Amino acid sequence: MFGEVIEMMKKPIPLWVVLIVLIVVASVVAGFVFVANLLMPKPDFELNASPKSETLLAHEDGSFDVGVTSLNNFTGILSASVNHPSGVSTSLSVPDAIPLYHSVTIHFQVSPLVVGNYSVTVVVVSGKISHSVSVPYVVEGLLISSSPNPLNILYGFRGNETLTIAGQNGFSGNVTLGASVPSLTSSTALNSVFVAGVFPTSAQLTRDRTITATIVVDATTQDWCGANLCYAAQSSDVSVGIGVPGIPSPYDQYASERL
Repeated sequence: MFGEVIEMMKKPIPLWVVLIVLIVVASVVAGFVFVANLLMPKPDFELNASPKSETLLAHEDGSFDVGVTSLNNFTGILSASVNHPSGVSTSLSVPDAIPLYHSVTIHFQVSPLVVGNYSVTVVVVSGKISHSVSVPYVVEGLLISSSPNPLNILYGFRGNETLTIAGQNGFSGNVTLGASVPSLTSSTALNSVFVAGVFPTSAQLTRDRTITATIVVDATTQDWCGANLCYAAQSSDVSVGIGVPGIPSPYDQYASERL
């Protein structure tokens, strides 16, 4: 038996057997290569927004950056767009032909106009690859009312106007208050009515609460005329500026004063 096996091994292997073995081996190797290529990560890119979210006052300018990072040696030309709901306006630094080799940052400006909660979405595209990232925005505000409106003051007296200020959409923080009577447009007459005081000039507004302030308007100054200029009591609007420290755009409330 053993001798017969030895004799069979001495005989030459048929060519067709060798070909079949080679075909099978080649198929197995090709399958492994195909699977390996199939499982290998494709060149791509990812997006990261900074900050991840932002809280602003209505009419306060904000901004965020979107960092684009190459993955698996991706290189290409990017184009970016931004989608936003009504109530918010946006702009971006460079919308088209953005080269990406390792990483690149795209800057976006945001200007909320209306109190509310919004989501600003950035879409970055390169060929058939598209990714998006969203940044939520909480837009707060101040609701201001005055009473009485109009305020009727007899000449020779003072009057008090009460402002009520409430935060909107979760606003809390320090607010500053000021008031003035605009000058008349005439070059020969000035208003003798003036704001005698604002109490308080600053206050801390807590969430879901209101604060009140008093504006004292004085109409007691005697009318008089100099050589070329007269002072006289005139009906006017009192300009009230309400600001939040660190934010350049104040909220304005006009309380009409009738004399």
